[in-house]
Formats: sequence, structure tokens, C-alpha cells
Amino acid sequence: MHYLLFILLTSSLFSEISMNFVGDIMLGRRYICQDAIDNDWDVNESLQDCSIDVNEWCQEHPGILALESPEFISSAIREFIENADISNANLETVITNDILTPNPNKLIFHSCPEEIIPLLQDLGLDVIDIANNHIFDYLEIGMSDTKQYLDENNFTYYGAGNNEIEACAPAYISINDINIAYIGASDREGYDMQADEDSPGFCWLDQSNIVSQISNAQSADIIIYQMHSGTEYSTEPRLESNYKGEDEQYNPFLTEPSREDRENRQFAIDQGADIVVCHHPHVLHGLEVYSDKLIAHSLGNFIFDQRYPETYSSIILNSILDSDGFNEHSITPIYLYSYIPQRATGNLGNHILDYMAMQSRKLDTYIYVDRYSQEGQIVDVGPSYDYTYSKTVSCENLENDFYYSKPMQIEKIGSIAGFSAPSNIEFRVGREILWRGDFEFNPLDLGEFNEDEHPYLLFWSVKNDNENQVENIVDSVSYTGEYSYMHFNNNSGSSVYSEINNCFPINRDYEYTAKGYIKTENAKNVTFGVRYFRNRCSGELNEEYIDPISGTIDWTEKYFNMSVPDETDYIDFRMKSEDGTSAYAYFDDLEIIQWENWKNIDEAIELYPNDYYYVQFKSTTAESFNVQFTEMSYESFPDIELGDVNTDNEINILDVVSIVGYVLGNIEFDDTQINLADYNQDGDVNILDIVPMVSFILGN
Repeated sequence: MHYLLFILLTSSLFSEISMNFVGDIMLGRRYICQDAIDNDWDVNESLQDCSIDVNEWCQEHPGILALESPEFISSAIREFIENADISNANLETVITNDILTPNPNKLIFHSCPEEIIPLLQDLGLDVIDIANNHIFDYLEIGMSDTKQYLDENNFTYYGAGNNEIEACAPAYISINDINIAYIGASDREGYDMQADEDSPGFCWLDQSNIVSQISNAQSADIIIYQMHSGTEYSTEPRLESNYKGEDEQYNPFLTEPSREDRENRQFAIDQGADIVVCHHPHVLHGLEVYSDKLIAHSLGNFIFDQRYPETYSSIILNSILDSDGFNEHSITPIYLYSYIPQRATGNLGNHILDYMAMQSRKLDTYIYVDRYSQEGQIVDVGPSYDYTYSKTVSCENLENDFYYSKPMQIEKIGSIAGFSAPSNIEFRVGREILWRGDFEFNPLDLGEFNEDEHPYLLFWSVKNDNENQVENIVDSVSYTGEYSYMHFNNNSGSSVYSEINNCFPINRDYEYTAKGYIKTENAKNVTFGVRYFRNRCSGELNEEYIDPISGTIDWTEKYFNMSVPDETDYIDFRMKSEDGTSAYAYFDDLEIIQWENWKNIDEAIELYPNDYYYVQFKSTTAESFNVQFTEMSYESFPDIELGDVNTDNEINILDVVSIVGYVLGNIEFDDTQINLADYNQDGDVNILDIVPMVSFILGN
């Protein structure tokens, strides 16, 4: 009896399959030839030849794959791919050494030599989607070589072929007695890339093919549909029609799926697909549960050499399935650091997950964010536990007949849901969009961040490294965490400038605040600010900075409300300090806050989980007042009693000692600790709070 039960339980257990999905993989260009001059489109013709050994540029400027082993790229991420039974990726390139026949109608070409095969194998990939707008970059020979290399190395692939029937046919994998069908298609128009009755290319994505593809795969237990698609037309800002950038139709402002794209993907679910996974936008889009099945609208870039900061974030989607379908989905945040995929940890990992939670919430889908492990889980319902705390707010800065508070951090226990305060108060919440301004994410553990030592691409541009002028990310001084950005200047005769390595897009529908902390020693005119551009770090409009700081000061918070010019599409965050004698400047927790519209204090926040990290208040009078914050969470939190300033769920002598230290000015409290230390609730922390606490501890 017990043996039979064991057999039944284990057979049920082993019938489950775990599956990983990742986004775009492209291992040509800078992986072969290092830093291909400034403008990709200007050198596109020479870049086509990067996979030819005799190419002079490649010999003199070898790329990552030539300088390092394949394991250098895959080692940090391999365990997160191998932990599944099957792993899937979109190969955004052809694998060929013959690039003598480029598609005459295209601007951008992606080709990789056969040397990338060990890397694909080392990543632990099993299934490759080739239905995309680069499978026909080198016409039939490029597609044929790609298929041959994948065949020879036992990869399952689908989505392109010698004619429409072959291109649209499903590929099958059987594991644990579950038969899985893979279908791929793309809707990227032009360049003669799509297959037809007697011409090669990728399977064209339209509703007619969706119906026939899924119908042809009905013998499978599970049908997986991968779509290489994105928005063609939108009312949002678009790049110029003659743009010749990294990708033909890439638009950094289209971060949500269009109505047409959603309808196509939902249509595939209606026709019988068990999951729809999409790629091509190069940036993350939200996840959507539709009819109890998942649509992943864009997984972002997984391994790619684009130099745009908004394309560095990605996710691994892990899904659990059995013969009845998918029953569990989770996401792991990934970040492309120097073109190399890394597990995103700490604040950066939470930023990516919070962004995905908010984007998915707009699609009526909930993601639970574990802020300690930096993992996300798709769940059926929203957070149900509320957590409240109070902060004292001072509105002092007068502007346009209102007094404004400084931007205040939300504790981020879960997601902010609302505030309670006097009725004449308004608030606005904001998200933090810089993400890399705390300088904590150093996955390669570089002792020196200088680009001469690590010649790929860093988020922050590190240029100066000599005895009189040094800029670097250091672990000797910090405001929070371990790292900060340092300027050292010793009679060099010039200033030190540091900025983001490439500008990132900004949406002019919002208002913004630039914020950060500065510490100086013997410094002169230290400042940070923002530069505004029409295009990606070109067409500069103007710049604005905080008032400069000189001399020696401890960590000081500085911020300003940004005045974004009308034509701005991109911004750059910049730090600078002037020449001095043994002058040091340190920068930490640099942030750009994107604000939502102002609301009355009694208005609730409609969507949570959300990615709001800041709040600002305004009042018609200059006053201080208490605000009760309410956050919604998936976990319950113990009630914290007044007096329990160390939040160990006990009021004892340790709390009294802490309060005495605060009253004497020897230690600092945050706003929550101040509220807990105000034992008699008179709005002040002093000896009058300590006396009744001691009495309580003594049992009097």
C-alpha cells in the first residue's frame, strides 16, 4: 500500500517539467570586434565582415569572444538557465562564415561565426526560435548555414524555412511523456524576409497563420507560441523615418504592447496556445495572464551588444508545466553589464522586478516581488495585508502659492496605496528611473572600473586615471551601501567630468526631480546635474545643475526640479568638480524621480503592486504635519509598539539607551524611529518620553 502510494506520488512529481524562456541573443558585432567605432551605421559595411578572420579591424580590435572564453560570458548566468528541463531563446542573428550575400534591402546585419556554438551550448539552451527579422540578413546561405549548425549540435529550432509550409511547421520535444510543440512567427515587414509558397524566410505572423499553425500542432499536449513582433504604429513619439540606428524600428518610448499586438497574442491563446512568449522590442514589457494562460509581451535582450541603457535589463521567465498545461510562473531579473548577462541583485534587482510588477499590473496581472531574494512570482490576486507608519512632513519651499516638502522616500515594505493627513494637503508619487545611481552593482568584482582595464561597456563612463586626476567607483567611502563615485583632482589644470556612458530616453509627459548626495574634501565647485538632448547624446539643448559645493563637507542631500526643454527625448546625468589641491568629491545615491500627477490627500493610489519609491507633499500653508503612510504587502507584519525603536518586538533598556543617545545628539533616527520614540505622542522626543518608558519597563 505504501509502496503504491510512493509510486503514484513520484510519478505525479516527475510528470512536471520546468522551462526557461529568455529574450534576444545576438553574439556578433562587438562580441567579435571590440567597440566598433562611434556610429554603428557609419561602419555597418565593415561590421558585416567581423566574422571573417582576415578582417583587419577584428585582428587589431578583438571583441569579447576573442579576448575571453565563451564561459566568461555564460558563467554568471549558466546556473539560472540550466536549472530547468528545457531552456528557450530567440537567436537574433544568423550563424555563418559566408557573408558575401548581404540582404540588399537592409541597413543592419547580424551575423555570428560558428565559434558561438560552444557558448550556446554552455548556456544550457535546448530550443532556439529563428523566426525573426535577422534570419535572412545573408539571404538563403545565411539561413541554411544557421540551420545546419543548429542541426549538427542537436538544438531544436523552428520559425524559418525554405518555404512557408516549412517555416510555419511546429517543432516537437517529448519529455516525461509530455509532447510539446513549438511554433514561431514574426510580423517585421519588408526586406523580403518572410517565407511564401516557394520562397524562403521566416513564418509570417498573422491571424490566418496563427489558426493554421496551432491547428497543425493539435497532436501535442502543450503548444508554445513565440512571436517576434512589436508596435509598428503608435500615437507615442517615434524616431525619424530615416533613422539608421541599432535596429530598424527600435523605439525606446514604446514600452507597452499596442492594442493590436495584445489582440494578436490573445487570439493565439483563444486558438489553443498554452503560452505566448514575445521578443523584438529589446526592452521589457509586462506579463499578462489571459484566460488563465500567460502572455510574456517582451523579455528584453538577454545577450546583446546594444549600447542603450534602457536595453540592459532583462528577465528569465521560468514556467512549470504538466500535461494539463502551465501551473506556475516566476521571473528572475537579469542585467547586461559590459554586454555580459548577470543576475541582478540588491536594489537593481528590485527595481527591475518593481518595474515588471507595475507594467504587468496595467495588464491586470499581479507579480509578487520578494525583496530579499530578488525573485518575482506571478500570483492570482493582489496584496491583501496593509502596513501603516507615520512620518513628520515639513512644507517650506514656497512656489506658485504652495509650500512644498522635499522628496521623501517610501519605505517600500510592499507598495504604497495611500496617505492620511490634513485635508489641505496634496501629494504626488514618483518612480526612480536611473537605477544605477547607488553604484552597488559590481558583478564582475572589478577592482578598477577604468575602461582601459575593462574595454567593454560600463554604465558610468570612467575616463581619467592618472596621478593628478582620478575618477572611479570606490568602496572606501559611501553614503549607503559599499560604493560611491569619486573624483580626485590635484592641480591637474582641468575639471573632472563623469556621466552615463550613453544617454537614456525620457518621457516629456512627466515632471522630474534630480537628486543625490555629495561629500567633499578640499574640493572646488562640485556639482551634479542633467544635460538634455534631442537625440541619443547629440543635439544638446541645455543643461542644469545644483549649486556648486566647495571646501570640506559631510554627506549632504541635494536636489532640483528639472526644467525639461520641449524637444528633449534623451537625458544624461553628469557629475563634475573643478581643479584643486588634493581635492576629493564623492557622489552617492544619484536618482532621477519621475513624478505622477498631484492628487488630493484622500485619494487612493489605484494600482499596486507599483514601482513608486518617492512621495512629495504640498500645502497652502507653511507647516509641519504628520502623514500616515499605508502600504500593501503580500506578507503580514507584526504590530510595532510605541517605544520599540529597535523593532525587536520588545520594549526594554536597549530602546531607552537608543532614545537617550538620540536626545543627546549622539545617534540619528529615521522618521519611523522618531515616531516610535515619541512615547507620549506629543510630537517631540525628549526626557518626557524616557520617564514613562522606564516606568513601563519596571512594571510601575
